[in-house]
Amino acid sequence: MSGTLKLPARMLRDLEGYGPWMLRQAETVRTAWLQECHLPAQPKLASTPVTVGTDCSGCEAPIFSLRAMGISFRHCFACDNAPHAETFIRAVTKPEVFLSDMLARSLEDLPAPHIYVCGFPCKPYSSLHNDSKGFKEKAAKPFKAMLETAKKKRPCLAVFENVLGLMKYMPKVRVDMQRELHEYIVLLLQVCPTEFGFPARRPRFYFVAVRKDMCITQNPGQLADFARKLLESFRKPVPPHLADYLLPSNTQCVLEEVSGSKGPKPAQKNAAPAAASLPFNVAGLTAKQTEVLKQTWVEKVKKQGKGNKFVADVSQSLQRKTVALDGKTPCVTPGSKLFSGELNRLLCAEEKMLLSALPMHRISVPQQLTKMQLHSLAGNTMHCACVAGALLCGMSLLRLGALKAAATNKPAKTGRGVWVDLTRAAKKATRKKVTLKASKTPALKKVARNERRGAQKQTAAQRGQKRGAASYDTGSTTGKRMRSAYS
Repeated sequence: MSGTLKLPARMLRDLEGYGPWMLRQAETVRTAWLQECHLPAQPKLASTPVTVGTDCSGCEAPIFSLRAMGISFRHCFACDNAPHAETFIRAVTKPEVFLSDMLARSLEDLPAPHIYVCGFPCKPYSSLHNDSKGFKEKAAKPFKAMLETAKKKRPCLAVFENVLGLMKYMPKVRVDMQRELHEYIVLLLQVCPTEFGFPARRPRFYFVAVRKDMCITQNPGQLADFARKLLESFRKPVPPHLADYLLPSNTQCVLEEVSGSKGPKPAQKNAAPAAASLPFNVAGLTAKQTEVLKQTWVEKVKKQGKGNKFVADVSQSLQRKTVALDGKTPCVTPGSKLFSGELNRLLCAEEKMLLSALPMHRISVPQQLTKMQLHSLAGNTMHCACVAGALLCGMSLLRLGALKAAATNKPAKTGRGVWVDLTRAAKKATRKKVTLKASKTPALKKVARNERRGAQKQTAAQRGQKRGAASYDTGSTTGKRMRSAYS
């Protein structure tokens, strides 16, 4: 597909408009917040050109989000070990330097960007990955390499992204980030595209790490207040009609997807009668997928009187049967097969990429990429609007006028990173006994011990919070120690 897709009017308007709108919202919120906190005024967010480096780059959602917002940048390096991702990146975003292995490269030769973005592999932490060994898995090694890159190259802003399954390992993540990123203040955000008015479920953790010497303020309460207000300003209702965000069924890539889908295998044809009771066209579905669709229809959709207003992931097992009944889509994965009851067909790879706000009407996809590879790219990408929100959160906190001199600032040799948690779920989870049982190392035990003390005796910062507000934790349990941590 060569950048000639004709999009529905609503989809086109949102793809072209989300970037400028989010940028305006960020400017408005930041200006009011700076005045409220009696902090000095800052240059406009789009007024200062920046350099950007990306790891685990995939579809390069951060690059497309910066383009959408009209922020001037140089893409100084990209890295991904998937050959099809490399093909896409070299042809579409064209970074100055491309590397294929973040575990084997020389950091000395790597350019030092103002902004570093990495969506480290999610498979070790995903709920879909049974019997995972977490950080002991080979696929978890990029996490350490990511922190090492940020530590050595000292970007003014770093943004990391991963799935909510990482919650189970959050104590270790926090300890490692506070130790390795001792020059940074890390804001933990939990964001989903549906909160920003997009119909695709893709809840993710975003770690926004701002270098302390480049941050407008190091007061954790002020930082949390700004991040909450900014995310709230991005909230929009999801449009009622999912079809407004999908392609017409006579679009060439849709027709190719249906005709190219794998049909029932010979040994499965006896199971085909499962489709007899379905009011849908199951062409292109295997017998197993048809059975999943049937059970989803009978047990969930028809039972709740939802008619054909559903999207089911028929690639899942009969036990999972992931389905959305509220005008949104289930989370897209590399292997997901999303069936729309309203459109009576599977969603094509280009539609999955559009659901992540990738501007497929402007992208010339390399012809050598297969449909399966496009599905893989769509399932591994960040959502452009969500990473735009994380980038705006971090950039709004930078002293943009000092970017040119940032590289000459001497690194702090000692200290500890500051952790600002803006997720209620994470706050609750850290108090559970299961987290304490997982705390086997001395460092993790210290974190758990501090959390118990914090629950028994409120700190000065916590007393000033409203109910339901973010928690900021530096591991200190007394007001005196907390004040010294931010000085």
